[in-house]
Amino acid sequence: MAFSAKSSTTSADAPTPFADDILLGARLTLNDEQSSELLFGIIVDIDDPGHLLILESSRRLGNAWKITFEARAFLDIPDSDLLTGIRDDDYLQLELARYF
Repeated sequence: MAFSAKSSTTSADAPTPFADDILLGARLTLNDEQSSELLFGIIVDIDDPGHLLILESSRRLGNAWKITFEARAFLDIPDSDLLTGIRDDDYLQLELARYF
């Protein structure tokens, strides 16, 4: 379990998109033969309704294969936020890799 609070003391002349935000996250590692892992996180803006969701997972499939999933989602980002330019850039990736 992870928790982090970020507060910026920079002036309005040097804004940052993550001023006064809270991060809450958790990592689950099963310590099994397949090396199964799951990571979840959410960043919440205290001043605005916007937040960012993060999900990552991976697992080995046998001795030579590994499957990985990653997702990022920007939710309720207001027009006045510095993240407005990327608020529609949600991200999904499914990867199947073979090692030899």
